Parts: sequence; C-alpha cells; structure tokens
Amino acid sequence: MVPKDWSGRIASLMMLLFAAIAFQRWLESKEMFFILLVFRDVLAAVYFWVRLPAREVSHLTLKVVAYGSAMLPLCYLGGSDSSIELMLITRGLAILGFLISTIATIDLGNSLGIAPAVRGGVCKTGIYKYLKHPMYTGYMVAEIGMVLLNPWNFLLFALSACLYMMRMRWENRFLSERTLH
Repeated sequence: MVPKDWSGRIASLMMLLFAAIAFQRWLESKEMFFILLVFRDVLAAVYFWVRLPAREVSHLTLKVVAYGSAMLPLCYLGGSDSSIELMLITRGLAILGFLISTIATIDLGNSLGIAPAVRGGVCKTGIYKYLKHPMYTGYMVAEIGMVLLNPWNFLLFALSACLYMMRMRWENRFLSERTLH
C-alpha cells in the first residue's frame, strides 16, 4: 500500500475551496473562464488526493509563489457588454488554454503538485514532449482571454505571468538539481 500524502490531502481540500470560489464567480458572471477553472480545480483536487508522496519538497518561498499564482485567476474581473465576436474569442482562448492545462494535468497524473517536489522523474511524455511547461502555457492562454474581456485584468495578468515565469525558472532549477540527466 502506498503511504498517504498528507500535504496532497491538504492541497486537495484547498483546490476544492478554489473550485467553490470559482463556481461562485461563474454564478455571478457566467464567464466560461470561471466554470473551466472549477473543472481545473476539481481535477487537480482528485490528483492531489491520490498522488505519490514527495521524496523532497521545494522551499517555502516557492510554495508561496506557487499557491499564490494558483489562486490569482480567481481575482479576474468579468466583462461588461461585449460583442459576440469578442465573447467567442475569449471563450475560445479559455477552452484552448484549459484544454492544454488539463492534458498536462492528466499527463502528470499522480506526480501532480502545485509547488515542485520530487515524486518521480521529470515528465517528458504526452504534451510535455512538445512543451516544457504546458500547464503554465495553458493558463496564460486562457488568462489572455480575460484581459481581452476586461482591460483592467491586464494588471492581474502581468502579475500572473511574472509568477509563472518565476515558477518555471525555479522549478527547472529545483528539478534539474535532483534528477539524473
């Protein structure tokens, strides 16, 4: 029997809380972005619940940045009277972005984590064969749609993109120092 990953259980409950907040945001705004965020958070919660325990975890600063960037999309503002064309574009970007990140989540499977940790080897199959950080790429594609929907979201997007870039750089360093080439 695989030992329980208590930090994964806590992360799972946290993602369910994020899903509930995203669902409330969807009820208020009817923006597809938020209902897809619910799907992302519930899927992540399931994988966190069953994931492998970490052999080594990242430092606290990276965990704070990671959880902060996972929570930040909940803060996006909805749009006002937008044209049908703009709504189609933003919904298309949301679908494409969350499709990319969902495929990445499935590819990571029980190695999924918000902050990097050693749970196995670095994933190099599936979508990871073509993109080094498909999850962040997907999130950014979806979030661009929210910027188009409401220009005030640009400030959140800029912060979000900076956090993703920090996460990518730190994850690359953390995982490359701990895996064999």
